[in-house]
Parts: sequence; C-alpha cells; structure tokens
Amino acid sequence: MQPRSMRLLDTIALAFMFFDIVVAGQEGQDPRIRSLPPLSSPLNKTPLAVRPSRARLFSGVPDIVWTAVGNVSAVDSVAFSPDGQTLISGSGDNTIKIWRVADGVLVQTYNEESDFLYTAALSADGQFLGYGRTDGSVVMARMLQLQNHAPAAPTLLSPADNATLDALPTFQLKATDQDINPLKFKIELSQNNFQTVAKTYDGTQSVNGWNKASYANDETATFTVPIDDPISAGSYQWRASAFDGRDWSGVSETRSFTLQLVQPLVSTVSPNTVYQTTSRELRIGGVNFKAGLQVWLEKSGVPNLFGANVLLEGDRVITAQFNLANAVAGKWAVVVRNPDGQSGRLSDGFTVIAPCDLALQELSIVPAQNVADGQTVTAKAKLKNVATTDAVGTIEVTFEAWGQKVSVQHRGGLGAGEEVILSTPLKAKAGNDEELRGVADPANAVAESDENNNVVSLSLPVVSF
Repeated sequence: MQPRSMRLLDTIALAFMFFDIVVAGQEGQDPRIRSLPPLSSPLNKTPLAVRPSRARLFSGVPDIVWTAVGNVSAVDSVAFSPDGQTLISGSGDNTIKIWRVADGVLVQTYNEESDFLYTAALSADGQFLGYGRTDGSVVMARMLQLQNHAPAAPTLLSPADNATLDALPTFQLKATDQDINPLKFKIELSQNNFQTVAKTYDGTQSVNGWNKASYANDETATFTVPIDDPISAGSYQWRASAFDGRDWSGVSETRSFTLQLVQPLVSTVSPNTVYQTTSRELRIGGVNFKAGLQVWLEKSGVPNLFGANVLLEGDRVITAQFNLANAVAGKWAVVVRNPDGQSGRLSDGFTVIAPCDLALQELSIVPAQNVADGQTVTAKAKLKNVATTDAVGTIEVTFEAWGQKVSVQHRGGLGAGEEVILSTPLKAKAGNDEELRGVADPANAVAESDENNNVVSLSLPVVSF
C-alpha cells in the first residue's frame, strides 16, 4: 500500500490531468493558464506541486454546514457536480458515494470496484466521472445517473372511513420515501366516487391549511380545510398522493366521510375596511347560510348594527346594507344567525375607520415680486391631516392656474396630525388678475369629516418686466 503522502500527490496529479490549472501570479497580475504534461509523463517520479506566489492564508474555524458518515475507510477526494446540487466522494473502502448538498443525505453508492479508489473528479459538463486506482490505472466513466424513487402512496390516518363530521374536516396522513426526500401532499375530494374531483388541496401550490410546508419521511402531515376556502355539507370521498420534489407517488386508498354542518361558517367580508359613511353594502362569504337568516356587526360595549336588504346567493354568499354613519371606529365581528338559531361569527373581520380631515394651507409663490415673463417660480403649499385618525389610500393634490391644471401630485396616506410640504415649478405669464389654486382630494376619494378646507388660493405675481 502506498504511503498517504504519495496518494495525495496521485490525487492532485489526476485532477490536473482532467482540467487545466489556473496558477496565481503576483498580486495585480492576471493568472495564467498553463498546459499540463501529457498523460504519459512520469507523474509518480516527478511530483507536481503548485505554489501560488504570495498566497494569502486564512485562519479560523470553518462554518460547517453538515458532516456525514458513510465510508468505512479514509475519504481521499471530493468533487462537486457542476450544478452544485451533489457532492461525490472517493474512498479507500472501494466506493464512490454521491451526497445531496442541501442536507447531507447519501443518495447513491457505487461499489463495483475491487480495489482502493483514491481519486474522484467530474468533467466540467458533469457528464463524465474520473477516478484512479492503486494499480496505476485511470477510469473514465459516464456519470452515474441518479435514480429517484417515487415515494410510497400515502397512508390515510384520519378521519376514519365513513366518519360523520360536524365541522370543517381535519385530515392526517403520512408517507415514506426511499430516498429520504422532504415530502408534500395533495388531497383530493369527490362527491361521485372520483368520476370528477370536487376539490383539491395541493401542498406544492399553497401551504394554506397545512401545518407545515413539507414533511420528513414517515412524518404525520395535518391539513384543515381553510375557513376561507370551505366545503358545503354533504357526502365526500377523499384520497391523497405524495411528492418528493421530482416524482409523485401513486394514489392512496379512498375513504369516505359525511359533513353535517350545524352552524353557519363566516369566512370573508368585502370590503373589510371602510370609513364611516351613511350606508355601505357588504358582501359576506362562507358556507351553510340558510334563507331567513339575520346578519349583523357586533362590537363590545356598543349596539349591534343589523344588515338591511339582506339577499342570499345559494348557501355561500350574503349581501346586506349597513348604516355606518355613527359606527364606532375599530374592529367589529361579523355574525350570521340561521332561522334554526345556529350562528357563526368572523371575529374582528370588519374595520370601521373614522374620517380624516385634510387641510391645504399656506399657499405661497417664490419669488412673489419682480417676476419676468417666462420666469420660473415655485408654488408651495402645506398639506396637513388635522384629524386624530389616519388618512389612508392615495391623496391627490392639484395646482391650477390660467384655467388649467399645471401640476398633479400624489401622496400615499397621511398620519393623524402629519403634514407635508408640496411644491411645483411654474412659468410666469404676462397678465393680471390670475389666480393660483391648490386643491386637496379633488375627486373626494378620501372620506373626510370636513371638506371645506381642501382648497386654498392666491393671486399670481404680476409680471413686471
């Protein structure tokens, strides 16, 4: 057996035979590509060493990502695949092992050799694998094709077959994967024994309802039907499949359950945030709504606000008018009660915002005197929210002169008591009795308690020369 110092030189020599070497020059100079001796050169007799000039050494402990143990003898060489996804190691135990870089999982072992493997290197395109033997031979092989094994079909844990449920169901399932890949699941529901699929909850597309983004081998996955994507009462069949990042498993067994919703479920309200206004139509979504129901907004310490002109669309959508003129600002619950007395609520599902009060103040022009025709002057104004509540949304402010808009500016919201200085350049024109006007929120897009302070004006400077 050769001494390890000699084996190290063999490893370096073989790597150099596969690739050109970039040898660093003096600092400030370009590195040079140097050709290597042909394969027939007596590398074992003339050890090859590369010593970059003025090399910089770094000290300290490396930031180790993972450590894997899988060889029974010394690991003599490692090489990354071109895509950086796999790491190949060559060992004195006659094996070449392929590891997944992301988590250190051993993906595959090549153990057809009967002698020590001291080296392993990949071609730049990742198509070929080269390694050296102790008998002096060099092997060039096509890169091992990593075979992925699809995960096993999931095992369904709950609900039990033919279960009867009175609330939106929670499913539990698990699967195994030979390659120990992270798993995601897809659950399918049907109401006609899978002649068609009524609902799909695919964890590869959305994690909504899943308790985790992915699952380990044989780990239990839990999925609860989201309240914002519910299913109606009825009889269902369900099945599942697993995905390992490359392949889907087969489909699991099929189980059945019956959903007998007792209470209405409230999942959405649109719009869910409004200013205090005289009346506003709200659109309420959910499931198990019944004709003759009542709907109201509820907030602790204040009277309920009942909806009027209530209309029902199937069993999933309610529209109703609400008088919000005297509604207390803050969060409200949305409550629906069916004629049988069963009720459901969406806590803090609706928000009332008190109006703001935008004031445009201190309009000025600089310079205001001795202005020449065509001279550029600057118009300035202060926009302030004088209310104790924030102004949300986009606030538009226009400057008007000579019968037209000369500037339109936009501000993204203004906090309670907050102010901002707006300015715009103007070119002075000859003529008298012209007026500059500033207008805040000209389209009345922002709900305000007082709109009489949105306009300010002053005379334009007279062109004097």
